Amino acid sequence: MLNKTVLPALFQPFHCSDLQRLGKPHDGGYLVNQHDIRKSNTLVSFGVNDDVSFEQQFVGLQECLGYLYDRESKIDHADDLRLQIIKKHVVRDVSIQEVFEGLDQVFLKCDIEGDEYFLLNYLINHYKQFTGAVIEFHQVEKQERLQQVANFIAKFRLPLVHIHINNWFFYKLPEISAPSVIELTFSSSENLSYKPDLSFPHALDMPNNPNNADFDIRFMGAL
Repeated sequence: MLNKTVLPALFQPFHCSDLQRLGKPHDGGYLVNQHDIRKSNTLVSFGVNDDVSFEQQFVGLQECLGYLYDRESKIDHADDLRLQIIKKHVVRDVSIQEVFEGLDQVFLKCDIEGDEYFLLNYLINHYKQFTGAVIEFHQVEKQERLQQVANFIAKFRLPLVHIHINNWFFYKLPEISAPSVIELTFSSSENLSYKPDLSFPHALDMPNNPNNADFDIRFMGAL
């Protein structure tokens, strides 16, 4: 049986018929718009730890370069020469401006355990630089964090096309469960439409923790 949760209507994605899953099964895989992959000149990934399966599949499809930032990555060199491991922490060791200087048509993947909130103003102000983005948002059980994510969705010019809840971290309530980490995919492409009856999880989704049920997400009301 699926876990159930309710999120504000602003979190309801647009329908995209060309979503593709990249990355290993369960934790580490994300759904992205195939059109965004094909438009990308560069992949920038923040936070890889010991798993570069998403990045390997991305550059394998698009034949582009990938810059992977993680100060504590357990990987020194990726097997794929198109991927460069950079042992620096975005925000603390290198600025956002430095990372993206001179790059265009960038696809961003971001999983940096709460520091993603330092990136949001840059993404809003420089949206034309990006083909798409997958961002994990942490601590959304806190109202102020959930509000920050909602504000970002409203202001970011790339529409939201997918949502998935990381089921490693959540709070069980009497009738529903409250997520702590949500994965959001944004797209710059036009192969989107509004369908109010979309249901989640998507057919391509997998629970991050295979021993826990995935999340049935419903949308209602407003923040």
